[in-house]
Amino acid sequence: MLAKKMSEVLNYLMEKGQISKKEELALAAGIGGIRWRNILEGKIKKLTDQEVQAIQIAYGVRATWWTSEKAPMMLTEAERRVSPSLNEIRLATAEVIQLGLPEQEAQELQALLFLVRTKDSNGLVKQLRQMRYTDPDGFIYVPRYDVQASAGHGAVIHDELIVDRLAFKRDWIQHLGLDPSSLALIDVRGDSMSPTIDSGDLLLLDTRIDQVRSEGVYAINLNGALLVKRLRIRISGDIEIISDNPKYGTESISGEELTTLVIVGRVVWHGRAF
Repeated sequence: MLAKKMSEVLNYLMEKGQISKKEELALAAGIGGIRWRNILEGKIKKLTDQEVQAIQIAYGVRATWWTSEKAPMMLTEAERRVSPSLNEIRLATAEVIQLGLPEQEAQELQALLFLVRTKDSNGLVKQLRQMRYTDPDGFIYVPRYDVQASAGHGAVIHDELIVDRLAFKRDWIQHLGLDPSSLALIDVRGDSMSPTIDSGDLLLLDTRIDQVRSEGVYAINLNGALLVKRLRIRISGDIEIISDNPKYGTESISGEELTTLVIVGRVVWHGRAF
């Protein structure tokens, strides 16, 4: 396996013009002639940790790639900028695990250290927000707000206090591609979206969505009223506000009226009590 991996690395580096002959990598990694020949002939199954780190620093070949079937071969540009520090971060994370911190928390620590090293303030804020809503057992606690969206004729928002938080599995949230810090739960009343959504249902909103990019069910604020409706964009740019219940009609807004429409979030899940 090592010989195959090494051949792949050498071909890649030569194609990119990072080396002109194979021996350049051996020299950068401190690999002697006999050992180098044995590696290429498949007689050695594993590089030393020092060789792996030297190749990573010199050429950006990811240290974990040598023993992984899934890891990308090359570091990203951001990772390469701090490549000498990455080993320190990994060693610190390993030490934390040895001290008893669970692996998940140790990995989160590693992510934080990396974001600090790369001075990625936006990524750091996002990571901290995700950690705020997650517990060690893998649950994310989403805030439920003291507002009711109307699936009928409209309900004006009077208060937006968080009344409690409900737990969702982190794996499920990640599978949907959602950001825990941008989720909100609200109740709904009225029957205009029945049978899709019934009065009393609990809605999970992705509040990152602040524009109508495709047809879907959205929580919207229209002239101060919080509504749950299906929205559809026409070719003209007009937006249809649709009730799934055939008893109710479809409205359309266009032109300056569009400025009165505020997208609170897209409905990504709803729960129903029986």
